Amino acid sequence: MFDFPATTARSRYLDGFLVFVVLFGAALRVLPFAEGRPLWHDEAMIALNLFRRSYQDLLLPLDYDQSAPLLWLFGTKFVIGLFGPGEMALRLIPLLAGIGSLVLFALTVRRSLDGVGAALAVTLFAIAMPLVYYAAEAKQYATDVLVVSLFLWLLAGRGQGLLRSWGGVALLAGAGAVSVLLSLSAVFVLFGAGLALAVRPLQERDGRAVLRLACIGAVWLLCFGAVSYLATSDSGTLVAAMRRYWSEWFIPPALFIPSRFIAAVRIMLQVPEGMGFPASSVMLLLLFAALGLYDIWQRSRVLVLFLALTLLGTVAASMAQFYPMTARFVLFLAPGLIYVLAAGVSFTLRMVPRLRWPVAGVVALLLGLMGFETAAHLRITPAFAREEIDRSIADVVRRKQPDDLVYVYYAAVPAFQIYGKALAAAPGGVVYGRDMRSDWSYMLADMLRICGRRVWFLWSHPIDRNGVDDVRFFEFVAGKLGQVVERNISREAGAVLIDLTEAGRCDAMRIEEPQRPWVPGHPGFRPLPPLPGES
Repeated sequence: MFDFPATTARSRYLDGFLVFVVLFGAALRVLPFAEGRPLWHDEAMIALNLFRRSYQDLLLPLDYDQSAPLLWLFGTKFVIGLFGPGEMALRLIPLLAGIGSLVLFALTVRRSLDGVGAALAVTLFAIAMPLVYYAAEAKQYATDVLVVSLFLWLLAGRGQGLLRSWGGVALLAGAGAVSVLLSLSAVFVLFGAGLALAVRPLQERDGRAVLRLACIGAVWLLCFGAVSYLATSDSGTLVAAMRRYWSEWFIPPALFIPSRFIAAVRIMLQVPEGMGFPASSVMLLLLFAALGLYDIWQRSRVLVLFLALTLLGTVAASMAQFYPMTARFVLFLAPGLIYVLAAGVSFTLRMVPRLRWPVAGVVALLLGLMGFETAAHLRITPAFAREEIDRSIADVVRRKQPDDLVYVYYAAVPAFQIYGKALAAAPGGVVYGRDMRSDWSYMLADMLRICGRRVWFLWSHPIDRNGVDDVRFFEFVAGKLGQVVERNISREAGAVLIDLTEAGRCDAMRIEEPQRPWVPGHPGFRPLPPLPGES
Protein backbone atom coordinates (compact mmCIF):
# COMPACT_ATOMS: atom_id res chain seq x y z
CA MET A 1 0.00 0.00 0.00
CA PHE A 2 2.78 2.44 0.89
CA ASP A 3 5.98 2.53 -1.12
CA PHE A 4 8.99 4.38 0.25
CA PRO A 5 12.18 2.86 -1.22
CA ALA A 6 15.00 2.82 1.29
CA THR A 7 18.51 1.50 1.50
CA THR A 8 19.35 -1.17 4.01
CA ALA A 9 21.60 1.24 5.91
CA ARG A 10 18.91 3.94 6.10
CA SER A 11 16.38 1.40 7.25
CA ARG A 12 18.74 0.15 9.93
CA TYR A 13 19.45 3.64 11.24
CA LEU A 14 15.74 4.50 11.21
CA ASP A 15 14.84 1.34 13.10
CA GLY A 16 17.48 2.12 15.69
CA PHE A 17 16.22 5.65 16.13
CA LEU A 18 12.59 4.54 16.43
CA VAL A 19 13.49 1.90 19.02
CA PHE A 20 15.39 4.52 21.03
CA VAL A 21 12.47 6.99 20.93
CA VAL A 22 9.95 4.31 21.89
CA LEU A 23 12.09 3.28 24.87
CA PHE A 24 12.52 6.93 25.83
CA GLY A 25 8.77 7.54 25.56
CA ALA A 26 8.07 4.44 27.63
CA ALA A 27 10.44 5.70 30.32
CA LEU A 28 8.64 9.06 30.37
CA ARG A 29 5.40 7.20 31.06
CA VAL A 30 6.84 4.88 33.69
CA LEU A 31 8.36 7.71 35.76
CA PRO A 32 5.10 9.37 36.95
CA PHE A 33 3.54 5.93 37.37
CA ALA A 34 6.36 4.76 39.63
CA GLU A 35 6.27 7.89 41.79
CA GLY A 36 2.63 7.19 42.68
CA ARG A 37 1.22 10.69 43.05
CA PRO A 38 -2.01 10.86 45.12
CA LEU A 39 -5.34 10.47 43.36
CA TRP A 40 -7.08 13.68 42.42
CA HIS A 41 -10.83 14.34 42.43
CA ASP A 42 -11.80 12.55 39.19
CA GLU A 43 -9.58 9.56 39.88
CA ALA A 44 -10.92 9.29 43.42
CA MET A 45 -14.52 9.10 42.17
CA ILE A 46 -13.81 6.16 39.86
CA ALA A 47 -11.53 4.54 42.47
CA LEU A 48 -14.32 4.50 45.07
CA ASN A 49 -16.47 2.53 42.64
CA LEU A 50 -13.68 0.04 42.04
CA PHE A 51 -12.84 -0.35 45.72
CA ARG A 52 -16.41 -0.75 46.92
CA ARG A 53 -18.08 -2.76 44.15
CA SER A 54 -17.99 -6.38 43.02
CA TYR A 55 -17.52 -7.30 39.36
CA GLN A 56 -21.26 -7.79 39.05
CA ASP A 57 -22.02 -4.40 40.58
CA LEU A 58 -19.66 -2.74 38.10
CA LEU A 59 -22.23 -3.61 35.43
CA LEU A 60 -24.67 -1.19 37.08
CA PRO A 61 -24.58 2.61 36.69
CA LEU A 62 -21.61 3.84 38.72
CA ASP A 63 -21.74 6.08 41.77
CA TYR A 64 -20.85 9.76 41.33
CA ASP A 65 -22.40 9.46 37.84
CA GLN A 66 -19.09 8.15 36.57
CA SER A 67 -18.73 6.17 33.36
CA ALA A 68 -15.94 3.91 32.17
CA PRO A 69 -15.64 1.05 29.66
CA LEU A 70 -16.40 -2.38 31.08
CA LEU A 71 -13.14 -4.07 30.13
CA TRP A 72 -11.20 -1.21 31.68
CA LEU A 73 -13.24 -1.51 34.89
CA PHE A 74 -12.90 -5.29 35.07
CA GLY A 75 -9.21 -5.20 34.26
CA THR A 76 -8.48 -2.55 36.88
CA LYS A 77 -10.59 -4.43 39.43
CA PHE A 78 -8.54 -7.55 38.71
CA VAL A 79 -5.26 -5.66 39.17
CA ILE A 80 -6.53 -4.24 42.47
CA GLY A 81 -7.31 -7.77 43.58
CA LEU A 82 -3.74 -8.81 42.79
CA PHE A 83 -1.79 -5.87 44.21
CA GLY A 84 -4.19 -4.15 46.59
CA PRO A 85 -6.07 -0.81 46.42
CA GLY A 86 -3.26 1.61 45.64
CA GLU A 87 -2.41 4.30 43.12
CA MET A 88 -0.11 2.06 41.07
CA ALA A 89 -2.71 -0.70 40.79
CA LEU A 90 -5.30 1.80 39.59
CA ARG A 91 -2.92 3.15 36.96
CA LEU A 92 -1.34 -0.05 35.66
CA ILE A 93 -3.75 -0.57 32.76
CA PRO A 94 -3.45 3.07 31.58
CA LEU A 95 0.33 2.66 31.69
CA LEU A 96 0.24 -0.52 29.60
CA ALA A 97 -2.18 1.17 27.20
CA GLY A 98 0.06 4.23 26.91
CA ILE A 99 3.14 2.17 26.11
CA GLY A 100 1.16 -0.13 23.81
CA SER A 101 -0.16 2.88 21.88
CA LEU A 102 3.37 4.17 21.39
CA VAL A 103 4.58 0.80 20.08
CA LEU A 104 1.63 0.39 17.70
CA PHE A 105 2.03 3.93 16.43
CA ALA A 106 5.73 3.38 15.78
CA LEU A 107 4.97 0.19 13.85
CA THR A 108 2.37 2.07 11.81
CA VAL A 109 4.54 5.00 10.77
CA ARG A 110 7.56 2.77 10.18
CA ARG A 111 5.82 1.08 7.26
CA SER A 112 3.63 3.94 6.01
CA LEU A 113 5.77 7.12 6.22
CA ASP A 114 9.25 7.88 4.97
CA GLY A 115 12.19 8.24 7.33
CA VAL A 116 11.66 11.90 8.20
CA GLY A 117 7.92 11.48 8.69
CA ALA A 118 8.29 8.35 10.80
CA ALA A 119 10.98 9.85 13.02
CA LEU A 120 9.00 13.06 13.57
CA ALA A 121 5.71 11.25 14.22
CA VAL A 122 7.12 8.89 16.84
CA THR A 123 9.04 11.68 18.57
CA LEU A 124 5.92 13.85 18.82
CA PHE A 125 3.92 10.92 20.13
CA ALA A 126 6.60 10.04 22.68
CA ILE A 127 6.97 13.49 24.24
CA ALA A 128 3.47 15.02 23.96
CA MET A 129 2.60 15.96 27.53
CA PRO A 130 -1.07 14.79 27.57
CA LEU A 131 -0.12 11.39 26.13
CA VAL A 132 2.54 11.02 28.84
CA TYR A 133 0.26 12.26 31.61
CA TYR A 134 -2.81 10.15 30.84
CA ALA A 135 -0.67 7.01 30.66
CA ALA A 136 -0.36 7.39 34.44
CA GLU A 137 -3.88 8.48 35.39
CA ALA A 138 -6.58 6.15 36.70
CA LYS A 139 -8.99 6.96 33.88
CA GLN A 140 -9.69 5.40 30.49
CA TYR A 141 -8.20 8.07 28.23
CA ALA A 142 -5.02 6.09 27.53
CA THR A 143 -7.09 3.15 26.33
CA ASP A 144 -9.00 5.56 24.05
CA VAL A 145 -5.67 6.36 22.38
CA LEU A 146 -4.79 2.65 22.22
CA VAL A 147 -7.96 1.89 20.24
CA VAL A 148 -7.21 4.56 17.62
CA SER A 149 -3.59 3.41 17.39
CA LEU A 150 -4.79 -0.14 16.80
CA PHE A 151 -7.07 0.83 13.91
CA LEU A 152 -4.42 3.09 12.41
CA TRP A 153 -2.07 0.10 12.43
CA LEU A 154 -4.68 -2.18 10.85
CA LEU A 155 -5.79 0.23 8.13
CA ALA A 156 -2.32 1.56 7.27
CA GLY A 157 -1.03 -1.99 6.97
CA ARG A 158 -3.79 -3.80 5.10
CA GLY A 159 -6.57 -1.31 4.37
CA GLN A 160 -9.19 -2.75 2.04
CA GLY A 161 -7.28 -6.03 2.07
CA LEU A 162 -8.88 -6.79 5.41
CA LEU A 163 -12.15 -7.47 3.58
CA ARG A 164 -10.64 -9.97 1.14
CA SER A 165 -10.62 -12.87 3.57
CA TRP A 166 -12.68 -14.12 6.47
CA GLY A 167 -9.54 -13.96 8.56
CA GLY A 168 -9.41 -10.20 8.04
CA VAL A 169 -13.12 -10.01 8.82
CA ALA A 170 -12.58 -11.88 12.09
CA LEU A 171 -9.67 -9.58 12.94
CA LEU A 172 -11.73 -6.43 12.35
CA ALA A 173 -14.78 -7.79 14.16
CA GLY A 174 -12.72 -8.85 17.16
CA ALA A 175 -10.75 -5.60 17.30
CA GLY A 176 -13.98 -3.61 17.20
CA ALA A 177 -15.66 -5.72 19.88
CA VAL A 178 -12.71 -5.35 22.24
CA SER A 179 -12.49 -1.63 21.47
CA VAL A 180 -16.11 -1.06 22.49
CA LEU A 181 -15.37 -2.75 25.81
CA LEU A 182 -12.16 -0.78 26.27
CA SER A 183 -13.02 2.75 25.19
CA LEU A 184 -16.04 5.04 25.36
CA SER A 185 -14.86 6.91 22.26
CA ALA A 186 -14.58 3.67 20.26
CA VAL A 187 -17.98 4.39 18.71
CA PHE A 188 -16.42 7.26 16.73
CA VAL A 189 -13.44 5.13 15.72
CA LEU A 190 -15.66 2.31 14.50
CA PHE A 191 -17.92 4.80 12.72
CA GLY A 192 -14.92 6.16 10.85
CA ALA A 193 -13.39 2.75 10.11
CA GLY A 194 -16.65 1.15 9.00
CA LEU A 195 -17.64 3.90 6.59
CA ALA A 196 -14.10 4.27 5.26
CA LEU A 197 -13.96 0.56 4.43
CA ALA A 198 -17.44 0.64 2.89
CA VAL A 199 -16.81 3.35 0.27
CA ARG A 200 -14.83 1.29 -2.23
CA PRO A 201 -16.97 -1.89 -2.12
CA LEU A 202 -20.11 0.21 -2.61
CA GLN A 203 -18.55 2.09 -5.52
CA GLU A 204 -17.41 -1.15 -7.18
CA ARG A 205 -20.59 -3.01 -6.22
CA ASP A 206 -18.51 -5.73 -4.61
CA GLY A 207 -21.25 -7.78 -2.97
CA ARG A 208 -18.85 -10.14 -1.22
CA ALA A 209 -16.94 -7.31 0.47
CA VAL A 210 -20.21 -5.58 1.41
CA LEU A 211 -21.48 -8.81 3.00
CA ARG A 212 -18.30 -9.23 5.00
CA LEU A 213 -18.42 -5.63 6.14
CA ALA A 214 -22.07 -6.10 7.15
CA CYS A 215 -21.04 -9.05 9.34
CA ILE A 216 -18.37 -6.89 10.97
CA GLY A 217 -20.86 -4.08 11.54
CA ALA A 218 -23.36 -6.47 13.09
CA VAL A 219 -20.79 -7.63 15.64
CA TRP A 220 -19.84 -4.04 16.45
CA LEU A 221 -23.46 -2.94 16.83
CA LEU A 222 -24.28 -5.92 19.03
CA CYS A 223 -21.39 -5.15 21.38
CA PHE A 224 -22.14 -1.45 21.42
CA GLY A 225 -25.83 -2.06 22.11
CA ALA A 226 -25.06 -4.39 25.01
CA VAL A 227 -22.60 -1.95 26.55
CA SER A 228 -24.97 0.98 26.09
CA TYR A 229 -27.78 -0.93 27.77
CA LEU A 230 -25.64 -1.78 30.79
CA ALA A 231 -24.19 1.73 31.09
CA THR A 232 -27.45 3.67 30.80
CA SER A 233 -28.89 5.03 34.03
CA ASP A 234 -32.66 4.98 34.29
CA SER A 235 -32.66 8.49 35.71
CA GLY A 236 -30.51 9.92 32.93
CA THR A 237 -28.50 11.83 35.52
CA LEU A 238 -25.19 11.05 33.81
CA VAL A 239 -26.16 12.75 30.55
CA ALA A 240 -27.78 15.67 32.36
CA ALA A 241 -24.76 16.20 34.63
CA MET A 242 -22.36 16.00 31.70
CA ARG A 243 -24.30 18.48 29.60
CA ARG A 244 -24.46 20.92 32.47
CA TYR A 245 -20.83 20.58 33.51
CA TRP A 246 -19.31 20.66 29.98
CA SER A 247 -21.79 23.10 28.42
CA GLU A 248 -19.02 25.42 27.20
CA TRP A 249 -17.32 22.60 25.26
CA PHE A 250 -20.17 21.45 23.04
CA ILE A 251 -19.99 22.68 19.47
CA PRO A 252 -23.16 24.75 18.97
CA PRO A 253 -25.62 23.73 16.25
CA ALA A 254 -26.87 26.12 13.56
CA LEU A 255 -23.39 27.16 12.49
CA PHE A 256 -24.83 29.60 9.95
CA ILE A 257 -25.31 32.01 12.87
CA PRO A 258 -22.03 34.01 13.03
CA SER A 259 -21.66 33.94 16.82
CA ARG A 260 -22.13 30.16 16.92
CA PHE A 261 -19.74 29.63 14.05
CA ILE A 262 -17.09 31.68 15.85
CA ALA A 263 -17.69 29.67 19.04
CA ALA A 264 -17.28 26.42 17.09
CA VAL A 265 -14.03 27.60 15.52
CA ARG A 266 -12.72 28.62 18.94
CA ILE A 267 -13.45 25.16 20.35
CA MET A 268 -11.91 23.35 17.38
CA LEU A 269 -8.74 25.46 17.45
CA GLN A 270 -8.22 24.49 21.09
CA VAL A 271 -8.29 20.77 20.29
CA PRO A 272 -4.60 20.63 19.24
CA GLU A 273 -3.66 22.49 22.43
CA GLY A 274 -5.28 19.72 24.44
CA MET A 275 -2.98 17.27 22.68
CA GLY A 276 0.14 19.10 23.79
CA PHE A 277 0.77 21.40 20.83
CA PRO A 278 1.59 25.06 21.60
CA ALA A 279 -1.29 27.45 21.02
CA SER A 280 0.87 29.66 18.80
CA SER A 281 1.52 26.79 16.39
CA VAL A 282 -2.07 25.74 15.69
CA MET A 283 -2.49 27.42 12.29
CA LEU A 284 0.84 26.12 11.05
CA LEU A 285 -0.07 22.66 12.29
CA LEU A 286 -3.32 22.79 10.36
CA LEU A 287 -1.41 23.76 7.19
CA PHE A 288 0.96 20.82 7.50
CA ALA A 289 -1.96 18.54 8.39
CA ALA A 290 -3.79 19.56 5.21
CA LEU A 291 -0.68 18.80 3.15
CA GLY A 292 -0.35 15.50 4.97
CA LEU A 293 -3.92 14.51 4.15
CA TYR A 294 -3.28 15.29 0.48
CA ASP A 295 -0.12 13.19 0.50
CA ILE A 296 -1.76 10.22 2.25
CA TRP A 297 -4.76 10.43 -0.09
CA GLN A 298 -2.47 9.63 -3.02
CA ARG A 299 -1.47 6.35 -1.38
CA SER A 300 -4.31 5.28 0.94
CA ARG A 301 -7.71 6.84 0.56
CA VAL A 302 -9.19 4.52 3.16
CA LEU A 303 -6.81 5.92 5.78
CA VAL A 304 -7.75 9.52 5.03
CA LEU A 305 -11.45 8.64 5.10
CA PHE A 306 -10.98 6.88 8.43
CA LEU A 307 -9.31 9.90 10.04
CA ALA A 308 -11.76 12.41 8.54
CA LEU A 309 -14.90 10.42 9.37
CA THR A 310 -13.75 9.74 12.92
CA LEU A 311 -13.34 13.48 13.45
CA LEU A 312 -16.66 14.17 11.72
CA GLY A 313 -18.49 11.70 13.96
CA THR A 314 -17.00 13.28 17.06
CA VAL A 315 -17.99 16.77 15.91
CA ALA A 316 -21.53 15.61 15.10
CA ALA A 317 -21.91 14.09 18.58
CA SER A 318 -20.68 17.33 20.10
CA MET A 319 -23.18 19.36 18.08
CA ALA A 320 -25.91 17.01 19.36
CA GLN A 321 -24.78 17.85 22.93
CA PHE A 322 -23.58 14.30 23.62
CA TYR A 323 -19.79 14.67 23.56
CA PRO A 324 -17.74 17.67 24.74
CA MET A 325 -14.72 18.65 22.67
CA THR A 326 -12.53 19.24 25.70
CA ALA A 327 -8.92 18.08 25.89
CA ARG A 328 -9.08 14.67 27.56
CA PHE A 329 -12.25 13.58 25.75
CA VAL A 330 -10.69 14.18 22.33
CA LEU A 331 -7.23 12.92 23.23
CA PHE A 332 -7.99 9.84 21.13
CA LEU A 333 -7.74 12.07 18.04
CA ALA A 334 -4.07 12.79 18.81
CA PRO A 335 -2.56 9.82 16.90
CA GLY A 336 -4.38 10.87 13.73
CA LEU A 337 -3.33 14.50 14.01
CA ILE A 338 0.28 13.59 14.71
CA TYR A 339 0.26 11.16 11.79
CA VAL A 340 -1.03 13.65 9.19
CA LEU A 341 1.18 16.43 10.60
CA ALA A 342 4.30 14.32 10.18
CA ALA A 343 3.18 13.27 6.70
CA GLY A 344 2.70 16.94 5.79
CA VAL A 345 6.17 17.92 6.96
CA SER A 346 7.68 15.02 5.02
CA PHE A 347 5.66 15.91 1.91
CA THR A 348 6.81 19.54 2.08
CA LEU A 349 10.46 18.53 2.28
CA ARG A 350 10.11 16.16 -0.68
CA MET A 351 8.24 18.64 -2.86
CA VAL A 352 10.15 21.81 -1.95
CA PRO A 353 13.68 20.82 -0.85
CA ARG A 354 14.82 24.43 -0.55
CA LEU A 355 12.50 24.84 2.44
CA ARG A 356 14.30 22.15 4.42
CA TRP A 357 16.07 24.57 6.76
CA PRO A 358 13.03 26.76 7.60
CA VAL A 359 10.91 23.63 8.10
CA ALA A 360 13.65 22.05 10.20
CA GLY A 361 13.74 25.16 12.37
CA VAL A 362 9.96 25.14 12.87
CA VAL A 363 10.01 21.43 13.74
CA ALA A 364 12.90 21.88 16.16
CA LEU A 365 11.08 24.75 17.88
CA LEU A 366 7.89 22.68 18.11
CA LEU A 367 9.72 19.70 19.59
CA GLY A 368 11.55 21.97 21.99
CA LEU A 369 8.38 23.62 23.30
CA MET A 370 6.56 20.32 23.69
CA GLY A 371 9.55 18.67 25.32
CA PHE A 372 9.96 21.60 27.72
CA GLU A 373 6.33 21.35 28.84
CA THR A 374 6.63 17.63 29.52
CA ALA A 375 9.96 18.07 31.31
CA ALA A 376 8.50 20.81 33.51
CA HIS A 377 5.75 18.48 34.72
CA LEU A 378 8.18 15.61 35.24
CA ARG A 379 10.40 17.78 37.45
CA ILE A 380 7.56 18.19 39.96
CA THR A 381 7.87 15.84 42.93
CA PRO A 382 6.01 13.57 42.48
CA ALA A 383 5.82 13.94 38.70
CA PHE A 384 2.58 15.44 37.36
CA ALA A 385 1.31 15.89 40.94
CA ARG A 386 -2.05 17.59 41.22
CA GLU A 387 -4.10 17.54 44.43
CA GLU A 388 -1.97 16.42 47.37
CA ILE A 389 -4.76 16.10 49.88
CA ASP A 390 -2.99 13.12 51.46
CA ARG A 391 -0.33 15.47 52.79
CA SER A 392 -2.95 17.85 54.18
CA ILE A 393 -4.77 14.98 55.88
CA ALA A 394 -1.53 13.69 57.40
CA ASP A 395 -0.80 17.17 58.73
CA VAL A 396 -4.24 17.38 60.37
CA VAL A 397 -3.84 13.91 61.91
CA ARG A 398 -0.55 14.98 63.52
CA ARG A 399 -1.81 18.32 64.87
CA LYS A 400 -5.49 17.76 65.56
CA GLN A 401 -6.68 18.01 69.17
CA PRO A 402 -9.28 15.43 70.33
CA ASP A 403 -12.21 17.87 70.29
CA ASP A 404 -11.36 19.49 66.97
CA LEU A 405 -13.97 19.12 64.23
CA VAL A 406 -13.00 18.40 60.61
CA TYR A 407 -15.00 20.19 57.91
CA VAL A 408 -14.37 18.68 54.47
CA TYR A 409 -14.77 21.04 51.52
CA TYR A 410 -17.39 19.56 49.21
CA ALA A 411 -15.08 18.93 46.24
CA ALA A 412 -12.58 17.12 48.50
CA VAL A 413 -15.14 14.51 49.60
CA PRO A 414 -14.18 11.66 47.18
CA ALA A 415 -10.44 11.94 47.91
CA PHE A 416 -11.13 12.27 51.64
CA GLN A 417 -13.12 9.04 51.60
CA ILE A 418 -9.99 7.29 50.30
CA TYR A 419 -7.21 8.99 52.26
CA GLY A 420 -9.09 10.23 55.33
CA LYS A 421 -10.35 7.03 56.94
CA ALA A 422 -8.09 7.40 59.99
CA LEU A 423 -9.14 11.02 60.39
CA ALA A 424 -12.83 10.15 60.02
CA ALA A 425 -12.48 7.58 62.81
CA ALA A 426 -10.71 10.02 65.18
CA PRO A 427 -12.57 11.81 68.00
CA GLY A 428 -14.14 15.18 67.23
CA GLY A 429 -16.19 14.21 64.20
CA VAL A 430 -16.30 15.06 60.49
CA VAL A 431 -18.75 17.31 58.64
CA TYR A 432 -19.02 17.04 54.87
CA GLY A 433 -19.56 20.42 53.26
CA ARG A 434 -22.21 21.30 50.71
CA ASP A 435 -21.47 23.06 47.45
CA MET A 436 -22.80 26.43 46.51
CA ARG A 437 -22.83 26.16 42.74
CA SER A 438 -26.55 26.80 42.63
CA ASP A 439 -26.98 28.66 45.93
CA TRP A 440 -24.34 30.26 48.18
CA SER A 441 -26.68 29.96 51.16
CA TYR A 442 -25.90 26.24 51.57
CA MET A 443 -22.28 26.92 52.40
CA LEU A 444 -23.27 29.78 54.70
CA ALA A 445 -25.74 27.48 56.44
CA ASP A 446 -22.90 25.01 57.02
CA MET A 447 -21.53 27.54 59.50
CA LEU A 448 -24.39 26.54 61.79
CA ARG A 449 -23.03 22.99 61.80
CA ILE A 450 -19.50 23.98 62.85
CA CYS A 451 -19.94 27.06 65.05
CA GLY A 452 -18.75 26.74 68.63
CA ARG A 453 -15.83 24.46 67.71
CA ARG A 454 -12.22 24.56 66.65
CA VAL A 455 -12.46 23.45 63.04
CA TRP A 456 -9.97 22.06 60.55
CA PHE A 457 -11.14 23.17 57.11
CA LEU A 458 -9.78 20.50 54.72
CA TRP A 459 -9.93 21.26 51.02
CA SER A 460 -8.77 20.15 47.58
CA HIS A 461 -9.98 20.58 43.99
CA PRO A 462 -10.81 24.28 44.54
CA ILE A 463 -13.49 25.69 42.27
CA ASP A 464 -13.92 29.19 40.95
CA ARG A 465 -17.59 30.03 40.56
CA ASN A 466 -18.57 33.24 38.79
CA GLY A 467 -15.19 34.72 39.59
CA VAL A 468 -15.37 33.79 43.29
CA ASP A 469 -12.92 31.27 44.75
CA ASP A 470 -14.94 28.93 46.97
CA VAL A 471 -12.08 28.23 49.37
CA ARG A 472 -11.19 31.89 49.88
CA PHE A 473 -14.85 32.78 50.29
CA PHE A 474 -15.31 30.14 53.00
CA GLU A 475 -12.20 31.35 54.82
CA PHE A 476 -13.42 34.95 54.57
CA VAL A 477 -16.81 34.12 56.12
CA ALA A 478 -15.23 31.90 58.78
CA GLY A 479 -12.77 34.68 59.58
CA LYS A 480 -15.66 37.06 60.23
CA LEU A 481 -17.21 34.56 62.64
CA GLY A 482 -13.99 33.51 64.33
CA GLN A 483 -10.25 33.52 63.77
CA VAL A 484 -8.05 31.77 61.22
CA VAL A 485 -5.31 30.31 63.42
CA GLU A 486 -3.05 28.74 60.81
CA ARG A 487 -3.02 27.73 57.19
CA ASN A 488 -1.03 24.83 55.69
CA ILE A 489 -1.12 24.64 51.90
CA SER A 490 -0.07 21.70 49.72
CA ARG A 491 -0.37 21.46 45.94
CA GLU A 492 -4.03 22.24 45.09
CA ALA A 493 -5.04 21.20 48.62
CA GLY A 494 -4.73 22.52 52.13
CA ALA A 495 -5.81 22.48 55.77
CA VAL A 496 -6.90 25.62 57.63
CA LEU A 497 -7.42 25.74 61.41
CA ILE A 498 -10.27 28.08 62.34
CA ASP A 499 -11.33 28.96 65.89
CA LEU A 500 -15.13 29.31 65.98
CA THR A 501 -15.57 28.77 69.72
CA GLU A 502 -17.32 32.13 70.11
CA ALA A 503 -20.66 30.79 68.89
CA GLY A 504 -22.47 34.08 69.55
CA ARG A 505 -21.04 35.55 66.36
CA CYS A 506 -22.94 32.97 64.31
CA ASP A 507 -26.21 34.05 65.92
CA ALA A 508 -25.40 37.65 65.16
CA MET A 509 -25.18 36.95 61.41
CA ARG A 510 -28.69 35.44 61.35
CA ILE A 511 -27.70 32.52 59.17
CA GLU A 512 -30.62 30.22 58.34
CA GLU A 513 -30.86 26.79 56.74
CA PRO A 514 -32.37 27.02 53.22
CA GLN A 515 -35.91 25.71 52.98
CA ARG A 516 -35.42 23.43 49.98
CA PRO A 517 -33.29 20.26 50.25
CA TRP A 518 -29.69 20.45 49.08
CA VAL A 519 -28.99 18.96 45.67
CA PRO A 520 -25.28 18.90 44.79
CA GLY A 521 -24.26 20.76 41.66
CA HIS A 522 -22.13 17.75 40.74
CA PRO A 523 -22.65 14.17 41.97
CA GLY A 524 -19.00 14.01 42.97
CA PHE A 525 -19.67 16.46 45.82
CA ARG A 526 -21.69 14.12 47.99
CA PRO A 527 -20.22 11.44 50.28
CA LEU A 528 -21.07 7.82 49.70
CA PRO A 529 -22.66 5.98 52.63
CA PRO A 530 -20.25 3.75 54.55
CA LEU A 531 -20.13 0.07 53.70
CA PRO A 532 -20.96 -2.52 56.36
CA GLY A 533 -18.01 -2.73 58.70
CA GLU A 534 -16.70 0.73 57.83
CA SER A 535 -16.61 3.38 60.51
